[in-house]
Amino acid sequence: MRMKGKSLIILIVAVALIAAGTGIAAAYLLDGGGSGFVLEKDGTPVEENLNIEGLYPGQSKTVKHSVHLAGEAEFSLSLTVGEENALTESLDVAVTVAGKEIFSGKAAQLAESGASCGVSGDFEFSVTYSLAETAGNDVQGKSAELKIEYSLKGGERA
Repeated sequence: MRMKGKSLIILIVAVALIAAGTGIAAAYLLDGGGSGFVLEKDGTPVEENLNIEGLYPGQSKTVKHSVHLAGEAEFSLSLTVGEENALTESLDVAVTVAGKEIFSGKAAQLAESGASCGVSGDFEFSVTYSLAETAGNDVQGKSAELKIEYSLKGGERA
């Protein structure tokens, strides 16, 4: 009986070491409303597909994520707009990273230029999609398929 207890302890320690090793391989966990994904420290992008629909003039939709980061890194994002229509042409986008707005403009502008900034430590970022109060009736009932890619280059796992 005593030998089984030692074997069990050895097994638990081995599993803990394997779990810790696996955690080191994954770089940065982002938590977005219960769903999470991992950004690798080598800059490999992770994509998020969004369907913006039912947005009326004056309304907005915000997607928020938290990043766990040790050290410093370069955070980047890019946007791809699906089929263009009145909504995609009128859609405003604002990107805030660690409390600072790094982009504000039309979705088409973000698709052309992307946005990036230096980050350090744990931080949050959000992307807000909105329609100006002055947007015309032609945007109502339209939808927009968007793909946003996030990447992080540098830093160490938190």
